[in-house]
Amino acid sequence: RRSKRPFISVNCGELDENLLLDTLFGHVKGAFTDGKTDRKGAFLQAHGGTLFLDEIQTASPKVQQALLRAISVRKIKPLGSDRELSVDFRLITATNLDLNQLIQRQEFREDLYYRLKVITISPPPLREHRENIPILAAYFLKEAEHMAGRQGLAFSKGFLDKLMQYDWPGNIRELKNSIIKSAVMAEGKIIQGDQLRIEQHAWEVPKPLPSMVSFKPVQQEGVAIPPELNQRQVKAFNHVMEHGKINRQVYQSLLGANVSRRTAIYDLQDMVAKGHLIKIGQGPTTSYVSEKRGKI
Repeated sequence: RRSKRPFISVNCGELDENLLLDTLFGHVKGAFTDGKTDRKGAFLQAHGGTLFLDEIQTASPKVQQALLRAISVRKIKPLGSDRELSVDFRLITATNLDLNQLIQRQEFREDLYYRLKVITISPPPLREHRENIPILAAYFLKEAEHMAGRQGLAFSKGFLDKLMQYDWPGNIRELKNSIIKSAVMAEGKIIQGDQLRIEQHAWEVPKPLPSMVSFKPVQQEGVAIPPELNQRQVKAFNHVMEHGKINRQVYQSLLGANVSRRTAIYDLQDMVAKGHLIKIGQGPTTSYVSEKRGKI
């Protein structure tokens, strides 16, 4: 019944706390210095339809509290308003982290979790259904041809083999990005294996055992590199051990221009989920530190 009603999407990870609250709940004219007009906010825009909140795990405690009340009573209060407004919405949220682990670390409200967890869909990572990679790659190649104004492109067997060998930590989006870049840069009609545009060329290097890690750890007594980290994360781990913290921008500069913003965020959040780093702050001010460094 909501299929023809508004569908409003908000990426919580792109906005800091105050801007996210304003985006979700809106404000009335004069609520703050630059508030020259009313702003409806996402909840009111989605009235009768669906509100999708991506990267819900990045919401601050203040935002989580506001979301809990809105979901519980189905009412919201725009900033600067004296009255609550009733809203009718279907809420969909998405996360790439285990919220149960965040609850254990007191980074996500348990009561909000159970308000959200009604119907759960857990799509497997791309590396767990590799048989779909050639089909998806062919589909994205058609899109890439349209974007690049080219026709008749095809993959060589070597190219497909390398697609199948890579673990795709960025999943579908990383695959699509790599296909588009490869199609744009291909010199002929057949895209060869050495033209696969992806960072680190992970297919060329076997996954190292802990004693074979490519990046040498900073020599600090009592701290060992966790064996489950990938090569990108090892370099970030060394940086944190040496300098005390890291953020997404520094991570990308360490690894080079080929590491996308999404891959950097994925790697850092994965290290948080595994207990190697602690996330501090929200939005552009987010940084990551290690307890281990302070306990040496």
